[in-house]
Amino acid sequence: MARRANEQHEAQKPYQIRLLTGASISAAADDVLSDADAVSGVRHIKHRPGLRKKSSGRGEFVDLHLSEVAQMVNYGFFGEIDVAVIEASHLHRMVESG
Repeated sequence: MARRANEQHEAQKPYQIRLLTGASISAAADDVLSDADAVSGVRHIKHRPGLRKKSSGRGEFVDLHLSEVAQMVNYGFFGEIDVAVIEASHLHRMVESG
């Protein structure tokens, strides 16, 4: 996405995505997207300095508690969702028997 944003910006074409996360994403992804000015829309947590700086004063960024994100998406507060990438993991805790 960052590479595409850079290509479009070099061609003088606008390109940004609305990114909604349920939690923070890696610094590598956040920093690359921020440097490419690829994120324009709603995010859950904007913890990286680059995104905080770029989003300062822009009303489309919100800081929500994690527990509010799913319900707000479900009720349509963020508009239509074109693409969803959903990651889920299960942690299995081994219990030693003694």
